[in-house]
Amino acid sequence: MSLRIAVVGVGHLGKHHARILSTMAGVELVAVVDTNRARADEIAAAHGTRPLGDARELTGLVDAVTIAVPTEIHRDIALPFLSAGVAVLVEKPMARSLAEAGPAQPLPLVRHPYLLVDVSSLDACFDSRRT
Repeated sequence: MSLRIAVVGVGHLGKHHARILSTMAGVELVAVVDTNRARADEIAAAHGTRPLGDARELTGLVDAVTIAVPTEIHRDIALPFLSAGVAVLVEKPMARSLAEAGPAQPLPLVRHPYLLVDVSSLDACFDSRRT
């Protein structure tokens, strides 16, 4: 059984997440999401997956997401997935300030069990999730 993953934001960094995930054993790259539909179409075609224009379209389709959107919307994109129990890898920084990401929010992001903020090796992140 493959881990179903999508990449939200396929700009400068997200395109690399899509490339790496599309080649990993045990991973199904379910979709790439970008508000720039032409960009989503391009990256999806390059990696044999489907393009989407809105992260909400992933509901029920994924076990994990990697988020590589502008910092100011990391939290807004991550929260619905975290609330649904979907594992989230977010490019750093998680938020513009600790207060923005911290315990004052409805779902604390600082110590959430399904949240991983940036890693040196994407392979290590998802390999550990499968075991």
